[in-house]
Amino acid sequence: MTKQLEVLREYSEITRVVQREEEQRRHEIAQREEEQRRYEETAREICQALRTSPYERFKNTIPERYPGTCRWVVEHPQHRRWSQSYRDDVLWISADPECGKSVLAKSLIDHELKSAESHIVCYFSFKDIDDRNSLHTALCAILHQLFSCEPTLVRHAKNTWEKNGKVITSYVDQLWHILMAVASGQEEGEITCVLDALDECREEDRLYLIDLLSKFYLTADFSEPKKGRLKFLVTSRPCKDIRDKFDNITSSLPTIHLRGEDENNNIREEIDLVIQHRALKLANKYKLSEKSSSDLVEKLLTMESRTYLYVDLALQSIAMSFSNSYLPEKEPIVFLLASVEAAYQEVLDKVDVAQQVKVKLILGIVVSARRPLTIGEMAIALRLATVAEITSVKDLIIQEDHLRDNIRQWCGLCLFLDDSRIYLIHQTAKEFLVRSTHEPADARGWKYSPRL
Repeated sequence: MTKQLEVLREYSEITRVVQREEEQRRHEIAQREEEQRRYEETAREICQALRTSPYERFKNTIPERYPGTCRWVVEHPQHRRWSQSYRDDVLWISADPECGKSVLAKSLIDHELKSAESHIVCYFSFKDIDDRNSLHTALCAILHQLFSCEPTLVRHAKNTWEKNGKVITSYVDQLWHILMAVASGQEEGEITCVLDALDECREEDRLYLIDLLSKFYLTADFSEPKKGRLKFLVTSRPCKDIRDKFDNITSSLPTIHLRGEDENNNIREEIDLVIQHRALKLANKYKLSEKSSSDLVEKLLTMESRTYLYVDLALQSIAMSFSNSYLPEKEPIVFLLASVEAAYQEVLDKVDVAQQVKVKLILGIVVSARRPLTIGEMAIALRLATVAEITSVKDLIIQEDHLRDNIRQWCGLCLFLDDSRIYLIHQTAKEFLVRSTHEPADARGWKYSPRL
């Protein structure tokens, strides 16, 4: 009996131990689950806070590249060296206005750079408007893409977030610190950050970014290949302030600068491919004869100012002439002006006299807006600008569908719509329309004509 009692006591003790251990395990599991829940909640908060811009929409407004173009970069030895490098690296691609830098950047983001599964590609396209011209907005977009692609990387932002909260989205240094922490903690794979149109970032921010990139590049460890790498690709015009800043690293390491200014012949050849493709497509649409098609291509190929934008304006103007003609075959090709500026002038000269005041008002609103306006916002702005007395919300009502259907026709080819938002066709259009303080207004034409 005593022996049985001892066995029972031992069994009871074992049962209690097992129960305690089981309770401890359940407690630890619950604790881990709670920690994971809090981590995931914090991660969601961080990602939501970093979502400060619709960066995908910015990229998607850029046209796709034509087959056979962008080879001047993709096949260039400097680009190949950068793309095949097993270390942290920087590539700055500069080129003159209207040479297709943004189309190139989009193609690299969507195609060439996404060849490997372990490769995360992040991007931001700057624009000279308030919601797209700041460095902190760009870095928020980069980090949001990183954390969306690889949620575990959010851990690098957790401490900074817990100390500072949402305010970090406005502080470049903290955002950059997080990006560098992500890069240093990346055990394998590659992260590439594409920053397009740096020249359209506000001046103090773009110069500070180059300082950060210079420090990043000059302190990179080149002693041995890395499993985890961070690379930057930056595009811009060859502006003096950007060039002078980059000289800190390009003077001793010139391979980081791919100069599109030295590739004008190759760029011109690629533009000629686009001319042939689009001109023949236009000729087929309007059923031109083989001779007329050849004449159209030949005339376009003999233009002096063959840039992507100029070709686009020329072809759109020709298409408009064909569309308004009873005999497109006999329509003279007259849109062969000396420059894009002359092209803008020609496009706007075709605006109906009765519509010119309205068109100047629309263009003035577009270039003055801090961000791209929706059709509805433009409708309200037009009413505010043209109605003498507004006493109720009803006074602001305007037919949005009518405005959407006609705004591009009124303004020639200077505007385009994307997702019901109104954009200038190119940064050069803003430069044509906006007068700096030291430049006189041209009373005879459209240049500097909007009242700002």
